[in-house]
Amino acid sequence: MYSVNRHFPAEAGSVGPVKIARGLHRPRRPRPGASSSKQWRDSPTERLPIWFERAENLALAIAVVVVYGRLHFSWWWLPVFFLAFDASAVGYLVGNRAGAICYNLAHVYVAPVVLLLSYALTGTRWCAFVGLLWAFHIAVDRVVGYGLKCASSFQDTHLGRIGRQRLTRHSLAQ
Repeated sequence: MYSVNRHFPAEAGSVGPVKIARGLHRPRRPRPGASSSKQWRDSPTERLPIWFERAENLALAIAVVVVYGRLHFSWWWLPVFFLAFDASAVGYLVGNRAGAICYNLAHVYVAPVVLLLSYALTGTRWCAFVGLLWAFHIAVDRVVGYGLKCASSFQDTHLGRIGRQRLTRHSLAQ
């Protein structure tokens, strides 16, 4: 049967809306970028995968620095070219969606891995140099919380929201 009112379904034996006892249901998570005064990752068990990813990327950044030194590249190239890969954020001049796509394409490990495999197969040192720089940049970004971007806003990432949260009268009241 069809029911216009969503609180009173027209099913056989229906007696009205079902009330769930307080505390027995979990609130729905808001979409990234949705206005909510409470972060949806508020419990330690929900933040645990984020901390694992950060620890994993810290280990990867350390491994990259070790390999970088073993290949006898000058250490000062790491800070010099560190921000070069953030030029991909220029897509945000077009819009949030284009910016997120450009940023995410430059901040996944696919290209650095291809470059490092190319070095392993051919011995071309510039491939190792650029691949290690790129992998170091991505790993450090993830360690400090800059994850892959959502199309809603630059501040919305797969690791949570970055930047300062605006305090409004509504969010202070809750």
